[in-house]
Amino acid sequence: RCGRPHRRARDEEILYDPALARLEVVPFRNNSGGGFAGRYKIRRGSELAMVHMKREFPQHPILCVGGVVIKRDSVLLIRRGSEPHKGEWSLPGGMVELGEKLEAAVRREIREETGLRVKPLEMLMVFERIMRKGKKVRFHYAVIDFRCRSEGGKLQPASDAMDARWVRRADLEDYNLSPAAQRVIARAFDGPGRGRRLS
Repeated sequence: RCGRPHRRARDEEILYDPALARLEVVPFRNNSGGGFAGRYKIRRGSELAMVHMKREFPQHPILCVGGVVIKRDSVLLIRRGSEPHKGEWSLPGGMVELGEKLEAAVRREIREETGLRVKPLEMLMVFERIMRKGKKVRFHYAVIDFRCRSEGGKLQPASDAMDARWVRRADLEDYNLSPAAQRVIARAFDGPGRGRRLS
């Protein structure tokens, strides 16, 4: 369903826009890291089956979720505390656990990393992040980003986050976000109905 194959750069982000049904490939910087994650298979109703495997040099893509939480003219960002992309600013999120629904994974990850409770409202974008070392794929993530509404809690970085803060839209250029993060944040700021609403 993804269309024609793309000639790929060494490291890239492949963006799938659910509203436009198209793919884009954009280069980005590579970083190192390790740990364990899982392979995935999506089923009807966002149900998930998953078995453990290494995150670094995986045999299959790893399923992750991210949350775009907007408060007036600001968006919630975290500074990553582990590889890949340690020390860089990004959207909160992480890997989906075995048997966990996608919306539940978004709520859990944001609560763990920021201390905030959120409600996922709509799916904004799906993309793959592929990082290579030589001829081998070092990391391969499939990420589903959701627009979320904050429902309380105290902002406090924890888990894999070194820092967490609300960042004004006008100041986002200072945070060196990836092209995918910039795109999905812009869509969230444009308001509801820019993605696929959750039932």
